[in-house]
Amino acid sequence: MPAPTTREVELIIHDLSCPDCTQSILDAVAALPGVQAQSYRLLDSRLTVRYDPRAVDASKLQATIAGFGHQTTLAGEKVERTFWKRRRGHLLAGASGLAWLAATLLGRLGAPLLVVEALFLAGIVLGGALTVRKTWAALRARRADMNVLMTLAVAGAIALGEWSEGAMVIFLFALAELIESYSMNRAQRAVASLLTLAPDEVTWLDGETERRVSPERVPAGARIVVRPGERFGLDGVVEQGQSGVNQAPVTGESLPVVKAAGDEVFAGSINGEGVLVIRATRPASQSTLARIIGLVRDAQAAKAPAQRFIDAFARIYTLVVIALAAAIVAVPTLAFGQPFHEWFYRGLVVLLIGCPCALVISTPITLVSGLAAAARAGVLIKGGVALEKAARIRAVAFDKTGTLTHGQPAVVDVVALDGIDPQQLLRLAAAVEKHAGHVLAAAIVGRAQAADLAIPEARDVRLLPGLGATGLVEQRRVFVGNHHLFHERELCSRTLHEQATRLENGAGSLVFVGYDGAPQGVIVLEDPLREEAPHRLREVKDAGIAHLCMLTGDNEAVARLVSRRLPLDGLRAELLPAQKVAAVKELQARYGATAMVGDGVNDAPALAAADLGVAMGRGADQALETADVALLANDLGKLAFLFRLARRSMGRLRANIALALGIKLVFFLLALGGVATLWMAVFADMGASLLVIANGLRLLGERAE
Repeated sequence: MPAPTTREVELIIHDLSCPDCTQSILDAVAALPGVQAQSYRLLDSRLTVRYDPRAVDASKLQATIAGFGHQTTLAGEKVERTFWKRRRGHLLAGASGLAWLAATLLGRLGAPLLVVEALFLAGIVLGGALTVRKTWAALRARRADMNVLMTLAVAGAIALGEWSEGAMVIFLFALAELIESYSMNRAQRAVASLLTLAPDEVTWLDGETERRVSPERVPAGARIVVRPGERFGLDGVVEQGQSGVNQAPVTGESLPVVKAAGDEVFAGSINGEGVLVIRATRPASQSTLARIIGLVRDAQAAKAPAQRFIDAFARIYTLVVIALAAAIVAVPTLAFGQPFHEWFYRGLVVLLIGCPCALVISTPITLVSGLAAAARAGVLIKGGVALEKAARIRAVAFDKTGTLTHGQPAVVDVVALDGIDPQQLLRLAAAVEKHAGHVLAAAIVGRAQAADLAIPEARDVRLLPGLGATGLVEQRRVFVGNHHLFHERELCSRTLHEQATRLENGAGSLVFVGYDGAPQGVIVLEDPLREEAPHRLREVKDAGIAHLCMLTGDNEAVARLVSRRLPLDGLRAELLPAQKVAAVKELQARYGATAMVGDGVNDAPALAAADLGVAMGRGADQALETADVALLANDLGKLAFLFRLARRSMGRLRANIALALGIKLVFFLLALGGVATLWMAVFADMGASLLVIANGLRLLGERAE
């Protein structure tokens, strides 16, 4: 059997906090023969590499990263790191600081110059050991990063005889890296704390024996006991007991939901006052909570347009800074006869000001914080791309059934034509609708079962998207669907039209039933409007949306009755799936970026056509197949939160970029004026990085109302 030509490895890179340094490592790894693809997650320092094992192996990948001064371990590998590996940055920075301090004090006390300069040199060597190593690795990868800028600046200070400033700058830089690393670790913990919701152990009911085991060891179908106050470790269905369950950690719902036999529960939720026995519906690795965590983590690797732009800009920016620093030295001295020493120093200051770390880190920290805050509120967003799209939305189209209504229609009337038995009509319709997946079909089957009707088997069932379904029942070809279907199959009659016209004056949805080549009756269903819908749609408008409309396949009369109670700007009824897509495109042409809100299953074409597809009421697994966003709590109130959060995230992102560039511009002008010093430039760069991290993390405090 031939060896596989593609393998994948996941590496944890230790002590890596600077995105600019990260890019140098990624460039070096990408340049290795046999590397096919890679992705990096900043907030948990994981690099996933797909490679050809015939050309390169995992040890070569690790050796390449080690060249930048960073130890790596394989994901899942338990490796005890030595004290030196864990603390060398602290030890070297501390020793560098002590050497600089000792040299400064001895210099003021009149110690020999040789001794003082030797101590300054020791401080530079100790503080710059890792920086020089990273510089060499970056240059071999043909990339100029912040380590290159720092090395050039310190080398220039030594050339000018500024031993004290050179030692102080390298010490401050080492200290800044430690502070930035600490800040990033805090960011990692802040995001992780939102998503670490599953318990370490669950109670597995193995026969009559209870066993405390890790959720990962429990298979689908196993029975789990959940006692008051415990968290659910797996998704499942309640088999025994009744209890209020706090689902806020997963769905963002503010009030506990009473769960009894047959109800679904999510991993990460908290049990209330009762004991529940649930049957796990899927393993822990496939739970809704695991899906949320996976989305937030994967979003770090899938770069949004803004992040791709900043990364590309940073590559050019660093080279421009070096060229600008050279020009600041060359032009005044060669063209205007200015003192070389003075302008060379100013050029060194510009090099340090130009470190792009704050600029590069501004985007990922902001986007991931926004995605984590959304996930905590039960709003699952497929990465930074979808978050950026949500910030641009100007029009929102809503499906009616299950979105603006409760999605739990009930049969209120069965109208048979020409003396047909209504129960016969209902049982034949239910036989076909058993094979359909929408809520109207479930209501028809449920009504037949409640009436204790024997539902026959249907054969050769064909689902007709946007129209209905047909199948062979008791040797009859039965058609069940909307008015469009009966027009298309020439099943309409004058009597049917009269009944339909009369019934459409009510608030119900009509399902037509025909067999034996003729219409046989109409089933009337009602699906009440969500009580909160008018208020929630006004909130969506207040969140900055210019146009709200309803797109539904239901009949015009029902749609108009529903729309009169809602703050809608438009209505389109009796739409087939293709017509919904066309309506979405019309909204895009007129208003710009458009979102479609539906159930994630029946509205798949319209969700895909919209700039942003939002699915609600179907759970993460189904909804996220077709939508960019899923609302786990089936709560319209989360829509306004989504748009507000997206706009605030993009506003915070723009503010971070402006802050990073603004600080650099101010210090650039100070450097030109001869006011800024090397140590001030290091402080400015460190301060800008800390400010953008703190500003991005503020998004974690966003709450759904």
